Amino acid sequence: MELKFMQILLLIIFVLNSKLLRILQYKSIKSHSMDLYKTYSTLPIQLLHNYQILIFIHKYVYNKDKLPSVFSNCFEENSLFHCYDTRQKDHFHTYSVLV
Repeated sequence: MELKFMQILLLIIFVLNSKLLRILQYKSIKSHSMDLYKTYSTLPIQLLHNYQILIFIHKYVYNKDKLPSVFSNCFEENSLFHCYDTRQKDHFHTYSVLV
């Protein structure tokens, strides 16, 4: 339920942000959203969110010392959970949540 709400909220933010960019650039309502973002060299909300997650994961994998100590044991690799030689042994372990 909360995930759906967050997706709707992000969509509303995206629409309002695009509307604001159209007003600032004096563009018509038919102009493409990506062109609006390219003018300001920025990303839409969804892509910006994904980009920030990728930056975090990259820092976690390659530069743990640049992250706060709270994140030092945030993720664990699959190789810690079993000794089988699988294709996913170097991937991060995902926990399943029971609802």
